Amino acid sequence: MPPPSILILTALEFEARPIARALHLTLHRPSFSYSSPNSPVRLHVVGPRAIHLPPAPHSGSCRAVIMAGLAGALSPTLGFADLVLDDQSTLPLLPSDDLPRLPFHTSPTPVSTPAEKHQLHLATGSHIVEMENAIARAWASSHHLPFAGIRAISDTSCELLHPATSRIIDRRGQLRPLRLASELLQHPPFLLHLLRLRKTSVAVDRLARAVAAIAQSVARST
Repeated sequence: MPPPSILILTALEFEARPIARALHLTLHRPSFSYSSPNSPVRLHVVGPRAIHLPPAPHSGSCRAVIMAGLAGALSPTLGFADLVLDDQSTLPLLPSDDLPRLPFHTSPTPVSTPAEKHQLHLATGSHIVEMENAIARAWASSHHLPFAGIRAISDTSCELLHPATSRIIDRRGQLRPLRLASELLQHPPFLLHLLRLRKTSVAVDRLARAVAAIAQSVARST
């Protein structure tokens, strides 16, 4: 019988790819999942708002759930590419326990402007805003699985996230080329925002290394 798997979830495909490379996992379409016969780790792209969660795991077939991705900072104390753990994570033996554990806020819609971020920070006390973590945590809890949420900051509390950014990503977390072209035709300044977004590769790569270390640590403790 194979060992229980470690399930990693990301909302977007471009978040998943560096994690898959770090763990030597192969993409399987059309399920948007990554795995390897030599690894207990499985990686699923669940889309924005985690609308494509995988089927319920069979009893004993899954050891832990890790929700990983980019997020916006609500607190001005967090900088670009900082890594943060969900303060409600229950997965033990994390090699990244030196990372700050802070409250996350799972929003049903993007929180884009510095004013919106400041207001949400004051209203909730959360330091991070994202769109999937609480959903994934509840899913893990419903299956009695330990959970870890980890995010890398892609936009700080004082940075604007252009509203068109969410429109160019489909429900599977993939780029929509035709929608991108349409947004650029209607809003040419969006190109400058996209050029600034290239720096997110730094945050994604840092996230991938941390997630790989957590998954490998959990696998060794099995």
